[in-house]
Amino acid sequence: MILIGGYPRSGTTLMLELIHYCGFDTGFSNDTIFEYKVEKKGGLEYISDWFLRQDIIHPEAIKQPTLNGRSILFYAIKNNWKPKKIIFCVREINEILDSLVSFQSKRTPSYYNGFQDYKLLVDTEEKIIKYKEKTRKDILASYHKFLLECAEFDVSPIIVKYPRYALDFEYLASKLDFIDKEKLKKAITKIKE
Repeated sequence: MILIGGYPRSGTTLMLELIHYCGFDTGFSNDTIFEYKVEKKGGLEYISDWFLRQDIIHPEAIKQPTLNGRSILFYAIKNNWKPKKIIFCVREINEILDSLVSFQSKRTPSYYNGFQDYKLLVDTEEKIIKYKEKTRKDILASYHKFLLECAEFDVSPIIVKYPRYALDFEYLASKLDFIDKEKLKKAITKIKE
């Protein structure tokens, strides 16, 4: 199993797309990671009870950018699913914060599927400042928690920086050296289509 983690807006979806188009089963259709295969329970944002179940076939690659509470790494290890690779996407904190504010301000309440309307957090300059201050602390705490879990379970993640890995093929290929370079090039071409 390949686990992809990182804070939201750090390139986790792009990384899952790359892995998907390199031929790994992500639980999604061959054409796009956004066509969900219900029987595979592919994870694209939030991992729920299905991940703890032993009676279903899990995909080869899963992403969970939230890192809230215990991470997907914790649940994988606790269920004796030693990940083959852990890819952790990082990005400059100010870039994450700006991207989160931009992303949230463009979404409608229905996008959040009944959860808290995040647009309310970023509709004034004062709210944006408070939101960024709180989120900065959350990001640092999430990174720290993830590193502690890696140390606790004696695993070494592959750490990739976004957007560098999206722009520098040699950097990406050196980080994902378990994937054939030609497959990686084809995956990038597919994503750019």
